Amino acid sequence: MPRLFIAIDMSEEIRKHLAELQFGLREARWTKYEQLHLTLRFIGDVSAEKQQDIESALGTVKAAPFDLRLNGLGRFPVRGEPRVLHAVIEDCPPLYDLQKSIEDALEQAGIERDRRRFVPHVTLARFKRTPTFAMLGRYLKTHEHFITSPMRVSEFVLYSSVLSPQGATHTPEAVYKLES
Repeated sequence: MPRLFIAIDMSEEIRKHLAELQFGLREARWTKYEQLHLTLRFIGDVSAEKQQDIESALGTVKAAPFDLRLNGLGRFPVRGEPRVLHAVIEDCPPLYDLQKSIEDALEQAGIERDRRRFVPHVTLARFKRTPTFAMLGRYLKTHEHFITSPMRVSEFVLYSSVLSPQGATHTPEAVYKLES
């Protein structure tokens, strides 16, 4: 059973900027360079037949290319012990429109709508152990002015993911071009 998610890959330029941030927190398990992405929707385990339905449904998504920018760092959850360090995506209405169109297409393929609010971000690290608030606070303060140039989004990708003790392996299953 494939474990699926839909994402926007970060450009090489953005990945380089993000990689420059990946130091200074001992407790962090940093995201691999080639896996830096913005998740549009985690689907989970599905049958091969359901994957075909999903691929077909995603082919109906219509959206024009758009620009997005990363602006700032954050953590999840916002309150309590942090488990994820992430780069924040600047407000981008076309991104929200694309994500909604993907949700609509998935629903047509028989996938239940995600009940959680979409919070666009790029995961930089997950924490093996909770960093001290002082250490994380210093890190966030040091990088508080992090911002990237706009990145052109011209496609999204359906990925399968296999988990192992060494981490996840992501394989692109289908690429969907955005067209004006």
